[in-house]
Amino acid sequence: MKIFENISLKKYNSFQLKVKAKKLIEIESAEDLKLINSEVYEDNYLVLGEGTNTLFCGDYLGTILVNKILDETIHEDLNFYYVSFGAGVNWDYAVRFCLSKGIKGLENLALIPGVCGAAPIQNIGAYGIEFKDFCECVDYFDVEEQKLQRIYKSDCEFGYRDSIFKRSLKNAIITKVHLKIPKEWKPSINYNGLNTLGNNVTANEIYTKVVEIRKLKLPNYHVLGNGGSFFKNPVITRKRLANLQSLNVNIPFYDVDEFYVKFLQRG
Repeated sequence: MKIFENISLKKYNSFQLKVKAKKLIEIESAEDLKLINSEVYEDNYLVLGEGTNTLFCGDYLGTILVNKILDETIHEDLNFYYVSFGAGVNWDYAVRFCLSKGIKGLENLALIPGVCGAAPIQNIGAYGIEFKDFCECVDYFDVEEQKLQRIYKSDCEFGYRDSIFKRSLKNAIITKVHLKIPKEWKPSINYNGLNTLGNNVTANEIYTKVVEIRKLKLPNYHVLGNGGSFFKNPVITRKRLANLQSLNVNIPFYDVDEFYVKFLQRG
């Protein structure tokens, strides 16, 4: 654990705003969260990963907890890889780490800004793949109970850019994510931009293409501060889609479930 006072937050937010925090604590292990003075949790505090979803409007007068829990583990059985990442691990690093070990499946989620601990909160997704597709469970620190807990995928209430971590567990501090990735792999290339890659495409080629597309759409926030892509596509019923398709058969959409679809941006 590292503690700083009256510190600049420029390197802790993607807009690179020159604001300050009264106190900042870098959390380096789950156990650190137990050691923090209880007054911090009772007062004004904010948890940050890489600050890619945060816009500071001025100096922060409370305590900022920056998740710096950095570790990864892998084990496997006959059908699955089980990969765990500390919540402070950069998400794109996690994707590249898996690919370097021959573990395929996360490549469509390439270059999504932020850390692994933020992934379940938003149920991050891109190009037909979502975090929930590979989540086994999530470890978190229960601030109220002052103890470490684990929640399994079935209880995470994952939805489109949504999860239990935005509601009843909004005060939970995620410490680790556990992924369960099938060894049997099939490329997901139905989205516009990937659908020209062909059925013989490799996971690494998909990763490279997704990175290329994302770099064309958004500037590198390390060079030009920005908040990335944070919009949600509209979700409508299949009946409503059918009505709209009578006016325009080329409306781009993606299945959400048996009852709903979401519109997609072109390009």
